[in-house]
Amino acid sequence: MGWLAVSVVSVLLVSCTSFFLPETNSQDDGELWVVIVVGGKGIDNYSEHANACHAYHILRDRGIKDERIILLMRDDVANSNDNPFKGKLFNHPSLSHDVYKGCTIDYNGSNVTPETFKNVLIGNNTGDGPVLESTEKDRLFIYFTDHGGPDVLLFPDAYVLPKGQYFSSADLDESLRIMTEKKMYKEILFYIEACESGSVTENVIPKYPNVLAITASSPTEDAAMAYCSYYSGNHICLGGEFSVAWLEYDDANNTNTHTLQDQFEVIKAGTKHSHASIYGDRKLLNRKISDFQGVQKQIRPQITTKNYEYESIPIRQVPIWRREKQLQRAVANRNEEEIARLQMELLELKESLKKPGHSTD
Repeated sequence: MGWLAVSVVSVLLVSCTSFFLPETNSQDDGELWVVIVVGGKGIDNYSEHANACHAYHILRDRGIKDERIILLMRDDVANSNDNPFKGKLFNHPSLSHDVYKGCTIDYNGSNVTPETFKNVLIGNNTGDGPVLESTEKDRLFIYFTDHGGPDVLLFPDAYVLPKGQYFSSADLDESLRIMTEKKMYKEILFYIEACESGSVTENVIPKYPNVLAITASSPTEDAAMAYCSYYSGNHICLGGEFSVAWLEYDDANNTNTHTLQDQFEVIKAGTKHSHASIYGDRKLLNRKISDFQGVQKQIRPQITTKNYEYESIPIRQVPIWRREKQLQRAVANRNEEEIARLQMELLELKESLKKPGHSTD
């Protein structure tokens, strides 16, 4: 699949102070718990790290306690020499909000595995970090952003032999079965941004009442990264189409009164290059967004008026897109060593995409 045409977006300036909202909460006497997972690694997956930290700040700002937000992220991007904003992560081309600052990561490096994710979900405390300690009174929000394939979500070492790191639909089914038996939730909301993410949920989520999944793509589609452009010396993507749709909606709207159905309509419109899909208990679409993502205390104004040029690119194509842009620069600079290196990397990446369900991660 080729990449997509350049878009030019104008962002309206709202020069005003954030205004505060009345606090409303339909949580009854339960708590909100959140699990955020980044399944990718390296600068090619900059967008997923930025998505996750943006989500962390939204949820933390809405009163969800640190100990109830569990973040799994390799954390090898922000301080990478390939990061054009070393030490920072941005999720929007205005580059106005460093989402890495203050982003608390519970599991990083080699601890980000499907086994860790499963232990977190089922509350199996191995002593390596926090896990869900939720009860039948609590609502859970579980957000995954990375690569996927038929019936699997991928983790950073997905293709490291002898055993790759995958979280399969069978793993999801077993986790939900255990969580149900242990009475760990009142309701669960999954947001999953990955290629073919619908394949992981379509035959599992509908089996469990009070569980809803919204995915970035159908069972057979690639998802897409957004805000892909040249930033301060490097080509990167700042976000995912699905993720920036819900994150920016949360920033700019009163989610204490808006419903998940309202949010889904915006996600569906913003996810232009795949079909955002719903699986499971649709009555949850009538819930207020704040029931799963915390009580909003103020709406942030938009920051700047500026035209931004960027591309939306299928996730699996991003490493190829980045190296082709680098190759163009190397050719212009007549850097023969760099040209040879990039040509070899491109050949390997394109060959890897020929394998069924394979990611260039």
